[in-house]
Amino acid sequence: LLEATARAIQPVLEFGEPGLAVADGLSNLLKCRLAATIRCLCHPSAHVRALSVSVLRDILHTGSIRCSPKPLRINSNHNPSYQNCKLDVVDWQADIEKCITWEAHSRISAGLPIKFLDTAAKELGCAISI
Repeated sequence: LLEATARAIQPVLEFGEPGLAVADGLSNLLKCRLAATIRCLCHPSAHVRALSVSVLRDILHTGSIRCSPKPLRINSNHNPSYQNCKLDVVDWQADIEKCITWEAHSRISAGLPIKFLDTAAKELGCAISI
């Protein structure tokens, strides 16, 4: 579903203003699931790792997304951890690199290998800052 979500962002933008609202929602979903997708890069299953790389590659192809300063209201409650996204500001490459670096630090501190994570980072053109 995340792969379909990532691939759907560009086509819905062709619908003009209504498409921007849909792209906002899709981008927010991807942003919320980014850390979990990065963790899947270390999964023992090669299939799970490949699907995660594919999702991240699709996210990178969506281009830049910009977050508006206005928080999103969920169930009428103000929740500052969620923001509406707008095109041209969120740097997916930088966000993915930060998540990969965080995951690498987390795994190293737990004594776990980062071989799969390192391989995926290279495939995505991301650097791991350790």
